[in-house]
Amino acid sequence: MLLLALGFMVHNSVNARLIEKRYAMTDLARATQKRIDAYRFAT
Repeated sequence: MLLLALGFMVHNSVNARLIEKRYAMTDLARATQKRIDAYRFAT
């Protein structure tokens, strides 16, 4: 039972970290796209 709970906790923390990383990547992509659009508008 203890092992099961430990595995569940590890899985949750890894999952949270992956979701956080995915959101960071999305924000980065959005910022890059915004910069490209601004550059396109300026030229």
